[in-house]
Amino acid sequence: MSHFTTIMPTMKELEQWIFRKMQEEFASAMKKVLEMLDQQILEQRDRERYRVKEEREASVNTVFGNIRFKRRLYHDRQSGKYVYLLDRMLQFEGRGKVSPYLEETAIVFASQGPSYRDSAKRLEQL
Repeated sequence: MSHFTTIMPTMKELEQWIFRKMQEEFASAMKKVLEMLDQQILEQRDRERYRVKEEREASVNTVFGNIRFKRRLYHDRQSGKYVYLLDRMLQFEGRGKVSPYLEETAIVFASQGPSYRDSAKRLEQL
């Protein structure tokens, strides 16, 4: 095998590289889906009740990595409050910045030990 002139990655390196690329693709797909859902809400909302105030960028940590996407803030004329209808539809408190699945995974890792530091390392390796 020493007659090869190109340096090949190891199986581990190849697996890690492909896994990272898949995470990037999944993060991109997640961003697109979130923005498509927000667009669908814009088109199908009760226009008498919900008025678009503005579009804002949001950021959420997921098992795919950090995802930045745009969503609309609405003024609810009935309650007088400002709401993100996308968050309501997804049953997600967008202020938390951590997806429910990532949060659940972190809890499982923490409960399995051996330490919180070890759990944090495992989460970073996702």
